[in-house]
Amino acid sequence: GINLLFGTHVKDYDGQTIICDSGPPISARTLIWTAGVAANPSLSSLTVPKGRGGRLLVDHHLRLLDFPEVFVVGDLAIFTGGDACPQVAPFAMQSARYAAKFLCAQSAHKPLIPPFGYHDPGIMTVLGRLDAVCQIPRWHLRWYGLSAWGLWLGLHLYRIIGTGNRLRTLLDWSNDYIRRRTSVQLLRQGRDD
Repeated sequence: GINLLFGTHVKDYDGQTIICDSGPPISARTLIWTAGVAANPSLSSLTVPKGRGGRLLVDHHLRLLDFPEVFVVGDLAIFTGGDACPQVAPFAMQSARYAAKFLCAQSAHKPLIPPFGYHDPGIMTVLGRLDAVCQIPRWHLRWYGLSAWGLWLGLHLYRIIGTGNRLRTLLDWSNDYIRRRTSVQLLRQGRDD
């Protein structure tokens, strides 16, 4: 099964057992660990307005506050007022396209385009062999299992550029599936203690 632990700090993991800051040890061969995201520390030296996590504050046209000629897209952007700028690839892609449209309109002396609006395409996550979950907020859809896994595979193959790349990826995936190989690896640094 899958257990989600929120607000829990992992102190150690030896590949078999998770030691948390509270509670008993947890036996697990697979550990997926998520943590908060912060902006690159090199941005701390910039003297521009920043928001949560050191991200750069932007207006609703993705322009850096106090420097409207500078656009911030992707993970580094956060709207004034704390409006959501999710740190996911679809936001980065949509915000980059918006900034390009804005600059094209500006260089052609066209009227200002409407403020940026993020359209959440949803999420898809593979949980294991023949198993995944999908959620598409726009259509209020949520599902899991084999159909979600098939959709994940199909969509990811579709997004790969070039027929040759798609075929190579499909062959790699098929080979991994047939041989029951996974690409998950545990990489740990050696310990001195």
